[in-house]
Amino acid sequence: SEGRGSPSWSHDTLPEDVKLGRLSVARAPAHVLDKALIEAISTMDFALYNLTSLSDVLAAIKSGTISGETFTRVDSPLQNLALYKDLLTNGWVGDGTTKVPANPSGTELLLAVFLGSAADKTIPITADTVTAVDTILQVSLPNNVTAAKLAADADAVRLAILAAHEGE
Repeated sequence: SEGRGSPSWSHDTLPEDVKLGRLSVARAPAHVLDKALIEAISTMDFALYNLTSLSDVLAAIKSGTISGETFTRVDSPLQNLALYKDLLTNGWVGDGTTKVPANPSGTELLLAVFLGSAADKTIPITADTVTAVDTILQVSLPNNVTAAKLAADADAVRLAILAAHEGE
């Protein structure tokens, strides 16, 4: 029965020497991720998650504003990984009334924002990081998204968050 023995992903091989840091919360049981997803969606400020370019997202994170208005970014690693998993599972995230991405071309950008926001500010995100998180969460990237591209974009998000925190 569930809850006994090894988790389903424990028999899969994770990349060697990958440092997960805050991303290790991906190991949380499904019901914990489900609760985090509900909390994240209920408090999401969709302004950031509706931006359509990585450069716009990075600028917003660094400045803390979008078009002069402040916004709230989901910071919790558990909530961000729940959003990441939900996006990969359903193709969108939201409450049914409001959802992102507005179009499928925004999927990779959102994945990068969720993964970069979930990660430690000081541990680089690599393709192996993406592979390890996806293995633990039992999800797969869409065919048009590579682990290397997602890692590069998520790492850019991580660095923007680090820069914003250092500027406080």
